[in-house]
Amino acid sequence: MNVPRIAIIGSATIDTVVKGEESIRQLGGVVTYAGFTFRRHGIETFIVSNIAEKDQSILDVLKKEGIQILVGNASNTNHFINHIDGFHRWQGMPVHADSITSKQVKDVLDLIGHLHIGAPHPGDIEAEALTLIDERKLIVSLDVQGFVRYKEGDRIICRVSDNLVHALSCARYVKADDTELETILNACNMDLPELMQTFRIDEMVITKGHRGGFVRSLTGEEANCSAKP
Repeated sequence: MNVPRIAIIGSATIDTVVKGEESIRQLGGVVTYAGFTFRRHGIETFIVSNIAEKDQSILDVLKKEGIQILVGNASNTNHFINHIDGFHRWQGMPVHADSITSKQVKDVLDLIGHLHIGAPHPGDIEAEALTLIDERKLIVSLDVQGFVRYKEGDRIICRVSDNLVHALSCARYVKADDTELETILNACNMDLPELMQTFRIDEMVITKGHRGGFVRSLTGEEANCSAKP
């Protein structure tokens, strides 16, 4: 029996989490959390990321899980600062990595059957790479996170990227939080069923923080879940 394989495309991040006087520095990004999740479900997992050479040791925790990392050198590593006050959060991005290229994506496509798009910001993956993904007709899932972020001064705000439509067109399975979903629906002037029909999305996974979340299928069925610590 063939072992399922997945590649997660997106640059890992260094996250500084600030709560009051406490500050914690940790590895983050969709590639980190999705990477752990897929690997711990027994799926052979590849990550395609751009990280500065001086920071590449942060990936050791992923390598110890057996995750295979195809890393490109970059002048900087994505760095986010997350300020948390109860349920209120705001985010800054002082520096970011170079964009992941279509060549980097092409190098992994023949190895896998499923590709997960997890850009942390709108420019993290070249538009040409999204075109290549779309042309290959793999199973594609998408975390919309990076495609609804915009840097305004020192803060990241919710705003739809020009590449969002392209990313949605590639994907059969899409994950968003409720704020991201509202931003997308307002920008597209659609409700959720219309969005799913327009882009032929088989399933949407919507998270709502401490209020749980739900999964909606293209046929209209919904499954709700509660939040866990």
